[in-house]
Amino acid sequence: TVAGERLTEFHAAVMPKEFRPTAMEVTAPNLRVFDINGASTVAGNINFNAQTRLEEIDMRGTSVATFNVKEPTAVTKLYLPASLTSLTLDGYLNLEAENFLVEGFAKLQTMRFHNCPNLNSQQIVSLICGQADKVLSECVIDGINWSNFSLANLEYLASIRADLTGVVAIQSTGIVSFALKKKLV
Repeated sequence: TVAGERLTEFHAAVMPKEFRPTAMEVTAPNLRVFDINGASTVAGNINFNAQTRLEEIDMRGTSVATFNVKEPTAVTKLYLPASLTSLTLDGYLNLEAENFLVEGFAKLQTMRFHNCPNLNSQQIVSLICGQADKVLSECVIDGINWSNFSLANLEYLASIRADLTGVVAIQSTGIVSFALKKKLV
């Protein structure tokens, strides 16, 4: 547990090999910066349930699989590890694309994307679909307004029965087959 009424920043890049948490609960209500970049022994789930002021999260170089930010509206920087198995981006109103980074998507199984007006869901999904060994099995995205989207990526999303809401315009060279249309309905 990371706790403290007055704690505003938490930095822990190097941790002893004996310290191998598989879950962390962050309950410091005034925390603004959470930085464990490079703390490779940190794994599992991290919960940010009491933070309303959290602005920066950096978990690169860790083995964190999932994280939960109950109130993400203040977050302006989000840097995530390649070990993620689940990614939920919901309500990150102040997060700009240039301050959002995921080290890799090879282990990502679940993605949910809702109400993040400054992030490009098309770009994120294209990166996920571009993985050689994709393991994504659940994808829910709303508010889509994609243009010039890859037909191969759309076929992959249809194969996992992704729940997509909005408009998807395919690349001009792509021809959507009747079979794919049926999968998309």
